[in-house]
Amino acid sequence: MIDSSTFLARAASLADEGRNLVSRVSVRTADEDPIDEVKFAEWRTKVGTLLSHVIAEEHVHWPKVTGIVQLPRTPAAVLDTVGFLRGVRDDFDKGFLTSLSDRIESEIASDYLAQAAGLLDENHEGRFHHIPAAVLAGAVLEKTLRSLCEKQEPPISPRSNGKFKVMKVLVDDLKNARVLNKAQSAQISVWIILRNHAAHGEFDQVKRAEVEAMVSGVQHLVSESQLT
Repeated sequence: MIDSSTFLARAASLADEGRNLVSRVSVRTADEDPIDEVKFAEWRTKVGTLLSHVIAEEHVHWPKVTGIVQLPRTPAAVLDTVGFLRGVRDDFDKGFLTSLSDRIESEIASDYLAQAAGLLDENHEGRFHHIPAAVLAGAVLEKTLRSLCEKQEPPISPRSNGKFKVMKVLVDDLKNARVLNKAQSAQISVWIILRNHAAHGEFDQVKRAEVEAMVSGVQHLVSESQLT
């Protein structure tokens, strides 16, 4: 899974790599002397893989993404793809492709929660085998609360004095903004306590049944937040 910052950095790097491929082909011989075959194949594969991770099949850009696998080995085709890649990156960075950002967050959240559920399924024995699941679910919970803050109009800053706010403060902010009701805030506060116990080595304070309920509850919260 990749996050937004990883996508932006990778897209910029591949755009530069594409321009470098073209710069090594002289204008005079461009038609007869195509771009290095191996380097072009590697670049084309990486671009296709990256974009397929962030553009959904129903998106208007999807046909362009599927066509990359058949991209001809010519300077014009490479430059066209570089322009497309830069355009997607810029739209993504400026928030015009928010559905892509949501999709990335959704996949990350789903992946972590699936891992948490898997840990619970695989480790029925053992006194503290449920602790890693609580930590993973807690990480998804924190990211979901930050995302909820950023989605509000106007956005609620997830930071204070340059640092990320603790989850309790995020919950209070969302409650004050009427994004979360009293019951939701109370339940999330219980999950935060569980996560803190698990993360700080207070394992006796974390019961397996509570972690199972937490994983299920966080999954529901993520779904309600339109991140899945």
